This record gives sequence, C-alpha cells and structure tokens, in this order.
Amino acid sequence: MRQTNSIYLVTLQNQTVSPFAKESDEEKARFDPAETTGTADKNKKDSTTQNKKIEQLRIDWDDIQNRIIDLPIKAGNYTHLGIGNDDELLYIENSDRDPDAGTLHKYNIKKRKDSEVMDLSDYLLSADGKKML
Repeated sequence: MRQTNSIYLVTLQNQTVSPFAKESDEEKARFDPAETTGTADKNKKDSTTQNKKIEQLRIDWDDIQNRIIDLPIKAGNYTHLGIGNDDELLYIENSDRDPDAGTLHKYNIKKRKDSEVMDLSDYLLSADGKKML
C-alpha cells in the first residue's frame, strides 16, 4: 500500500470567494460615473492610494472547516509546495520507484490547469517568486 497526499486550499476570511467557486456565465453590466459626467475625481483617487495602510493578516476562525477544499488534481506523493507568479502553485510529484526522482508541476489556479514543467527532485524560489534554483 502506498501513501498518497492531496493538496488543499483554505480561504482565511469569510467574505473571500473561493477560487474554485462555480463561475457565472452571465455578463455583468459596467457603469462608470466618469463616462456619464465627463469628469473623474483624479485627486481623490490619488490621495486614497497614498493613504492606504498595510493591513495585517486576519483569519476568521468561525466555520473555517467549511472553507477547506482540495485542489482538482489526483492524489499522489507531493512535496515542495510553493507559490510562483500570481495564481501559480508549484509542487513536486515524487516517483514511487526512485525516491530521488520527481516531476515539477505548475498548477494555474485561474485557468484551473495542471502542467508538468520538468524532472527534478528539489528547488528553491527567490523571495519574489520570479527565479528558481
């Protein structure tokens, strides 16, 4: 019997919509008040971006167990979970036959697509997630 793992995602705040929620096929109407009046309050926009404070991480513990979902990938022997560019999850699927062999996968959360990148057994990401060793 072999041990398998799955990868799970949890939304930390109640109001955060799950990235795997079913998408609506209805188009949303766009309303831009600047288009109808012909003016936009540029100064107000600039001042709000300058006064924006860095928010601390907040976790809503109520009903957190109901916000845990598994990624739509098959169960396997996974290690080295990491985040690359925005909406990209990186992980290594280890080989059952050779413990030193594995395959790097990249899962795009927005496109909901998993792809194999290359054969490797370990990696390190830079702090900004743009370079890999």
